[in-house]
Amino acid sequence: MIADPADDARIAAEIAERDAELEQAQEQLRESEELYRHVIELSSLVPWTADREGRVTAVGKRWREWTGAPLQRALGTDWVDFVHPEDLEPLLQAWTRAVWTGRRFEREWRMRGADGSYRWCYARAAKRGDPSAGDRVWYGTLEDIQERHEAEDAYRRAQTELAHVSRLSAMGAMATAIAHDLNQPLTAIAQYVRGCKRMLGGVEGAGKPDLAEGLEEADRNTVRASEIVRRVREFVTRGTIETRRENLPALIEEACRFAMNDPSAAGVDCRVRPDGDCFVFADRIQIRQVLVNLIRNAIAAMEQSPKRSIVIRTEPGPPGYCEVSVSDTGPGIPPEAAPRIFDPLYTTRADGMGVGLSICRMIVEAHGGTIWIDAKAGPGATIRFTLPVAPVDGQAPAAGE
Repeated sequence: MIADPADDARIAAEIAERDAELEQAQEQLRESEELYRHVIELSSLVPWTADREGRVTAVGKRWREWTGAPLQRALGTDWVDFVHPEDLEPLLQAWTRAVWTGRRFEREWRMRGADGSYRWCYARAAKRGDPSAGDRVWYGTLEDIQERHEAEDAYRRAQTELAHVSRLSAMGAMATAIAHDLNQPLTAIAQYVRGCKRMLGGVEGAGKPDLAEGLEEADRNTVRASEIVRRVREFVTRGTIETRRENLPALIEEACRFAMNDPSAAGVDCRVRPDGDCFVFADRIQIRQVLVNLIRNAIAAMEQSPKRSIVIRTEPGPPGYCEVSVSDTGPGIPPEAAPRIFDPLYTTRADGMGVGLSICRMIVEAHGGTIWIDAKAGPGATIRFTLPVAPVDGQAPAAGE
């Protein structure tokens, strides 16, 4: 069979065209590799490769700049000499697990630098699935993330300092609040003790029951004062509260008894109207103090009112919360004062200190609740606040719920 010169020419042309395409593809591959090397060199990353057993086979030139050691010190398993002793075991475990499973490897660890100090770095690697990959099976990079760690540490320190400064800023208000909260029980103590002294001068055995009752009241108020001081001190120093499952109506009844013992409460009708049983997560002392403050504010507001009545209600609030309202028959809160009524050192009373309601808000919000003025509740003033409901099992809700 005689070959056709035209076919030979066509075949030769196709071979030449394919050779040209192959050469062009190889040139593009070389350019791509060269571009990749330039990108790696210009970046802060150190490229590295490892074989099937996880032994390092090659590492980028920047390794020498970081460690001050020749590149050969990074090959095989010698690179572990530069790992911080505390990070070595978990790092080797993670790398071994990645080698055996073939999964992507990512890990932070500290590497010793040329000056002997340790810097945080971040290693990542992926396994090449091509069976013709030879010894270079794992391809990875090493990144210096020391500055990021320092920034994160600085941020955490700033957050801690901010929380500390916030607590310090609140200490002044807390100190004022202590004086505010302790004024009435300490006054009651003084009155009962002075009464006991007068009774001792002119009363014989028949007056002993009265004397015992006076001393009992003095003791109760003293215990209450010490509890307030202790809880406020814990709140300031630790910035936390300790809650447990409390019967809210019973807690309100207890607060009413304390508040109505004040001589200024004479003639005031205080009623508690719970909407069934309600159990909440609360710090008993602090929530009782919120209620006492609100009741005493209501008593003071009704000083010139012909009808002096306080009604405290409990009812279901938003999902997961119980709502408490304290209503009085006083003149109400002026509209211009309502937006600032919970601000520290703001008061509408000539003899007020302006800390009672601000402390109430701080305590309620620390419990995860909200406190506000109900401007639509009718004559007088009504202040409402919410507390998280405690389920039957008594388990506190997880953070963020």
